[in-house]
Amino acid sequence: MLPLSRLLLICFLFITLASASSSSHTTAVVPAQAGEAVSVVAKKQNFLDRLLHLFDKKKAVDVEKGDRQAGMALGLGIGAIGALLLGLFVPFVMLATIPLGIVAITNGRSALKNNTKRDGAARTGVGLGIGALGAFVLLVILVVAIVAAWAGSW
Repeated sequence: MLPLSRLLLICFLFITLASASSSSHTTAVVPAQAGEAVSVVAKKQNFLDRLLHLFDKKKAVDVEKGDRQAGMALGLGIGAIGALLLGLFVPFVMLATIPLGIVAITNGRSALKNNTKRDGAARTGVGLGIGALGAFVLLVILVVAIVAAWAGSW
């Protein structure tokens, strides 16, 4: 009787070969000149090519997802600046600047990586997120310095 690991390996290889044999030909369409027929070139894949095709980790770039992320980055960047300005009047609202700015930056970078058509919105969202976080840090430093100077005068 075969051990379980060898049985699983045999099943995996059988499934691999069965699925790869159904798509063993690749086709490439060669553009034709005016008046010529379109020629199709087929190449039979060997076992290694079929095996590498199964483990190919490349994902298709999703432009629509990038566009949604660009819009989200812009909205979150505006929200981060709004939370910062509103936090001048309502103190604890300013803390919302931190997550809004970080998520705006990550969504904007991800949108740019996904080749969005709205790269201006993505870049603006990243810039607003960085600006909001920078202004938040400067305000915290300013408040700490004022409180330290005030407490030191007592």
